Amino acid sequence: MKKYLLLFLVLTITLRANPSGTEVVLAKHEAVVAGHPEAAEAGLQVLHQGGNAIDAAVAVSLSLGVAEPYASGLGGKIEILYYEAASKKVYVVDGMDMSSRSLPIKAFINQPMHERIEGGPSAAVPGLAQGLYKAHKMWGTLSWDQDVKPSIVLAQNGSLILPKTQQLIEESAARIKHSKEGVRIFLPDGKLPAVGSRLVNTDLANTLKRLAAEGPDAIYKGKIAESIVESVSNAGGYMTLSDLASYEARILEPVSVPYQQGRLYSTAPVSGGGQLLAVMSVLDHVNWRGSTFHDALSIDHFGKVFLTTIQKFDSITGDDEAVLNRFKTALSEKGIDSILELSKISNGSQNSVISNGKESTTHFIVVDDKHNIACVTQSLSYHFGCGVVPVGTGIVMNNSLSNFSIKTPGRPNYVAQGKRPKSTIAPSIWLNDKNLPVLAIGLPGGARIPSGIAQVLLDYSQFHRPLAEAISDTRIHVTNINKEQTVECEIGLPDSDVKRLKALGWKVLMPEKSGTGVLFGGVNAVEFLSDGSLNAVADLRRTNSAKGD
Repeated sequence: MKKYLLLFLVLTITLRANPSGTEVVLAKHEAVVAGHPEAAEAGLQVLHQGGNAIDAAVAVSLSLGVAEPYASGLGGKIEILYYEAASKKVYVVDGMDMSSRSLPIKAFINQPMHERIEGGPSAAVPGLAQGLYKAHKMWGTLSWDQDVKPSIVLAQNGSLILPKTQQLIEESAARIKHSKEGVRIFLPDGKLPAVGSRLVNTDLANTLKRLAAEGPDAIYKGKIAESIVESVSNAGGYMTLSDLASYEARILEPVSVPYQQGRLYSTAPVSGGGQLLAVMSVLDHVNWRGSTFHDALSIDHFGKVFLTTIQKFDSITGDDEAVLNRFKTALSEKGIDSILELSKISNGSQNSVISNGKESTTHFIVVDDKHNIACVTQSLSYHFGCGVVPVGTGIVMNNSLSNFSIKTPGRPNYVAQGKRPKSTIAPSIWLNDKNLPVLAIGLPGGARIPSGIAQVLLDYSQFHRPLAEAISDTRIHVTNINKEQTVECEIGLPDSDVKRLKALGWKVLMPEKSGTGVLFGGVNAVEFLSDGSLNAVADLRRTNSAKGD
């Protein structure tokens, strides 16, 4: 009897610690964690051919555009956080989407809201192809066409439809039905692709062949560019051939803060890195009253700091020349102290960004045998972006202009011509005091990206949870809804903690079952162990997969 009781207790503990599940690979040399197993395999294939982390990142990125057509691709944006092992330096490649240089501001603002947010007018000039090419020119070792080739093969042969692939296509099918091209490719015969089948995208394969041969000019100039402009314009959007031809990806400095005797890095200026780093910097100095991260007292403290930080950074984040100086001031010791003081009296008087589950993003990490790291988040903004699929291209266009502010002129993120709207994406790398990597991490999930990364980092670094447990345990998010401080969480938080949170003044919502992965995206991470090996962890809330050797 005691034997069975012990077994029951072990099973109970295991299920509590890992309710959503992870795929874990312990690798001696190199690893890839990505949003679809075939994309992860494409990256590993390039590493085996002698490519480095950037070469493999090109293959993974473009393959994800095939295997997760709702989440990212050539019609969207990319942020690459790159750690160069030889120099021990961190770089940012900014391939974020951009508004038209001739965007009619008044017409855009006066557009019906559903069109401005999800329709053709929300489509921005995409940055992904330029971002990848810029990174490859800086650090790639294989030829460009070698790096692109795996995605061509995948598009020709078709990507495997997994259960959650079908689910995510179904959830956004209404948007894609506005495009005849989208229906033809992604809803063959007007039906959802069957689980276990392969979704072929011949048009995209042909586009990728041209990309391999011509570089990004294949997308930003010529016939493909003409199709993009014509299709976006026919859908009521604003884009010109000049906008595409003049787009350039940027190499930027990362933002960073001291963290746990090391330094935590993320992306800026229009991504969510600043908010995340401020949260982590403040919480690195607190004495935790709860025994675990999921204790009500810990969530209460985390929530107040998170809300205060998001509110502060919302007003200073955007695409302008002064943003990095504002970040430096806000992330200084004095700035962090002010956030901590404000968080002590936080009463949820302002509304933060509320995520509706339509956000479409994917995150992947590549580590090569020299420990160069490509930590990458890419997105279409919403699932299937704005729903426009330019004729003959197989490309799904983003709806990133929906991320602009239209209510407060003068704010850094107020809509303007030739400007990049801000985003919550925040690929992150933690280095130790010798500038050697400890952890690379990121996830999709809209407004839940910074909160998701922060809680996993806290659980792992300050509550000393194994990485896989920290990733798979009950996910939470904090926000303000109608001026009420609200904790959203997956079903699974103990009743005692729910009651305590309510007593502490929080409204508690449980919008989905643990591991569902609709609102709470899948965290992907790679841990660098003391013996030089890699612990690659893929969160099974989505179709994520870990590969390595």
